[in-house]
Amino acid sequence: METVFFVKNDDMYKKVKELVKDQGEITCRKEMNKMTITMATTESSFGFAIIAKRNISGRRSPRSFSERYTLLGFIVCDEDELHKDTLSISLLCALKGLEIGSSLLTKVSNYAKNDGYRAISLYALSNEKLIKWYEKNGFIRGSKKNFTYDGKFKSIHMYKLI
Repeated sequence: METVFFVKNDDMYKKVKELVKDQGEITCRKEMNKMTITMATTESSFGFAIIAKRNISGRRSPRSFSERYTLLGFIVCDEDELHKDTLSISLLCALKGLEIGSSLLTKVSNYAKNDGYRAISLYALSNEKLIKWYEKNGFIRGSKKNFTYDGKFKSIHMYKLI
C-alpha cells in the first residue's frame, strides 16, 4: 500500500483520476454514482489516494495505471469558497475494514494544520453510523442539513477545528 498526494492537473492527478473513473464506484461502496464521483474529483484542487499494486498474472502485461493498481481509498479537497481558513472535503471514499478512511482524514488534517487552515468541513451522508464515525474522528455536527426534493434527509454539515 502506498499513499499518494495529487494536485489538480499534475501527472499523479491524471493517474488517480483514471483510477477513480474505473474503480471509484467500488471504492465508494456503491453509495455514490459515477457522475457524482467524477464531478467531486474534477472540481477539487488536491487530494490523497491510497493505492495497492495488483498481482498480475497472465499473458498480457497491464497497460494502464488502473490495471496495475487498486484504489483502496481517496479523499479530494478544496478551499472553502466563503471561509478561506477552512479546508473543505468534497468526497472521501474507502474500502471497509482497512482503516483507510481514518488514515486519509489524518493526512488531510496534517495538511490543513501545516498550511495554516483553522478548520476542515464536509457534508456527510445521512447515515447515522457514518456520522458517528466522523464524530469519532474529531468532527462535530453542524446545524446545516440538506434534504432531497421529496423532503428526505440527505446530508449534514460537519466540521473539525484544527
